[in-house]
Amino acid sequence: MTTEHAEGEDLRFAVFGGVRAWRDGQEVELGPAKQRALLAALLLADGRPVPSRGLEAFVWTAPPLNATSLIQTYVSRLRKIVGRACLVLDPGGYRLRHDPARVDLHRFRTLRDRAELGPAFAVVAGAPCADLGAATRAHPAIVAVERELVEAAIAYAVADHADLDDVTRVLEWVATMAPLDEALFARLIRVYAESGRGSDALLTYDRIRRRLRDELGVLPGPELTDAHRTALDAPSPQPAETTPLVGRRRELQALAETVRDSRVTTLVGPPGVGKTAVALALAARAEDAVVVRLGELAEDGDVAAALLASVGVAAADPVAAVPAALRDRRALLVLDGAERVVAACAALAGVIAYECPDVTVLVTSRRPLGLPGEEVRELAPLDMSDAAGLFLRGARRSPTDRDVAELCRRLDGLPLAILRAAAGPTGASLGALADRALDSMAEPVGRSLALLTPDQRTLLARLALIDGPFTLADVEWAAREIPEPVTVLGDLIEHSLVHRASDIEDGYRILGVIRKFGLADHAA
Repeated sequence: MTTEHAEGEDLRFAVFGGVRAWRDGQEVELGPAKQRALLAALLLADGRPVPSRGLEAFVWTAPPLNATSLIQTYVSRLRKIVGRACLVLDPGGYRLRHDPARVDLHRFRTLRDRAELGPAFAVVAGAPCADLGAATRAHPAIVAVERELVEAAIAYAVADHADLDDVTRVLEWVATMAPLDEALFARLIRVYAESGRGSDALLTYDRIRRRLRDELGVLPGPELTDAHRTALDAPSPQPAETTPLVGRRRELQALAETVRDSRVTTLVGPPGVGKTAVALALAARAEDAVVVRLGELAEDGDVAAALLASVGVAAADPVAAVPAALRDRRALLVLDGAERVVAACAALAGVIAYECPDVTVLVTSRRPLGLPGEEVRELAPLDMSDAAGLFLRGARRSPTDRDVAELCRRLDGLPLAILRAAAGPTGASLGALADRALDSMAEPVGRSLALLTPDQRTLLARLALIDGPFTLADVEWAAREIPEPVTVLGDLIEHSLVHRASDIEDGYRILGVIRKFGLADHAA
């Protein structure tokens, strides 16, 4: 039996991040996508009636012959969910009768109109109607909301006393919805330059310039050109540590000695182990350092162009221009996050080592470059004592030593996961914090899995079924039809996804964080 709900119940609605509803704090199921799309149309109307024809045009790009009947069916179902008194039929069409303040879009607009832009964007959980299909999201009503976000983000960037980190986060996110908006990207470039992120500013300009050329066949306009000039003129500060280093003194010293004695050094390790933090700490000690962020480059990304952007140089032939840009510098060059562009990094590092005698190259990657003369150092997870210290340094609580030790064990001593757990909600249990932190590792681990061949991915997924250390015999069992399993195992070790086990002779181990997503791969 279906229960219809009363008007007086506490109902909240959201369109940002997806069309959702809550009753008395509990999320309610809104049904299939077309039904949610109808509700979205009413929410976007902000209390105004929407005629049946308008609903049909929102829900379908080409309404079916029985569209009117389907609209009535969706309305009937939604009334059972939100209450008959909440969804009414007026002479002008269907309308939601509700408290506007209970809709996230209305709250965003209210705060924006008060010029409270930081709190306004705190309301925004994601793109408007993100759970609906691409055709629906192209409807003018949704595009108009996206435009509101763009204009608010630009206004936020020039607001007095705005938090620069939050402004940057907002601009970066809104830019994903408006990839060709010159005014928005010009503001993002200026914010990067203002915050000392000249490399990001120049790379962002290069990306929008290419996009405008390839998709619209136009050159950057005056606003973008002026922002680019500002980025070129901005000073390049010394790199600073961005993540607290706890328990890395020995590793940092050993890395410094290796870098001193080698032209090309690669620091390898699993996702989240802190390679970037250690490399930046070393760069901060150098008299001259150039840091090139490669993590956002596509697999065919232009590493040389990214390097030149980091030193404020533009060239038609970036590879040919790199030696001249660096030849007169005595510097530490950090190529950070090279795993997706290993071949390009190897080629570039080889050229620099040959033609720039006073430049030392430090690469962070999940796998080595494979260059002759390359020194490879592996960064291991923190031991449990240092892991606990890192958690307590960032946590807003004082839990028991035993609870902290268990959390750090579940997170494998990986600094990224531990810091994410420490930053979690104050009221959450440590178990819940660990769960959230593990889930948050899906993106960095997923990037590593995406670089594997089908055989490598299959073997990893099968080995993830083993809870604990395993031997070559286990590998042979897991490989089955995979040819040359020992070679494939070596590939997984090279990718920092399998490690030699210290507690068993000729044994291997997979970190729990990697196992979690390897098992998910197996289930898929």
